[in-house]
Amino acid sequence: MDRECKELYSVWEVDGMYAVTPIPSTKPEAINTWKCLFPLGIIHQVAMAMRSLWLMLTLALALLVSEGAQETRYQKFLRQHVDYPTTSGLPGARYCNVLLMRRAVNIPGRPCKLVNTFVHAPAQQLLAVCAHQPDGFHATVGTLPVTACRLVGRNVHPPCTYRVAQLNHRVQVACQNGLPVHLHRTF
Repeated sequence: MDRECKELYSVWEVDGMYAVTPIPSTKPEAINTWKCLFPLGIIHQVAMAMRSLWLMLTLALALLVSEGAQETRYQKFLRQHVDYPTTSGLPGARYCNVLLMRRAVNIPGRPCKLVNTFVHAPAQQLLAVCAHQPDGFHATVGTLPVTACRLVGRNVHPPCTYRVAQLNHRVQVACQNGLPVHLHRTF
């Protein structure tokens, strides 16, 4: 560090990090602060911090991808279509907007789902539809409370806006190996 910079800044190093404190000066002329700080390794420190941030983001993304890869079709069905007990405190369209984001049905960078239905019944009731049945489509005997979310307008990219209908319908699901894996329709 040159003499001019040493007169204006007090510098010390702790665990590889530099601390810089301006020293009150009587020199009226301005000097190039960048010229003084560059030799202190500020650029290097920023680069190392960015590298650490990039590494953390990469690890977080890898964890998300690995979790998603481990999700079974039945687990995905539950995440996307079962809300029991019903999430409270979200009136009207806000319910659909929030739940579809929370449940990772709608995520930034992907188109909004046009229609999604949430069943407000225990998963056991939907499991019973598939129990001892061959693979294929099967429906509940009685009606169940459901919330139907239908995309409003033509904007298919988040933020998504939905129209909400609260209904009591029979639910038809696709069964595979005794488990519901797809909500086919409500009627």
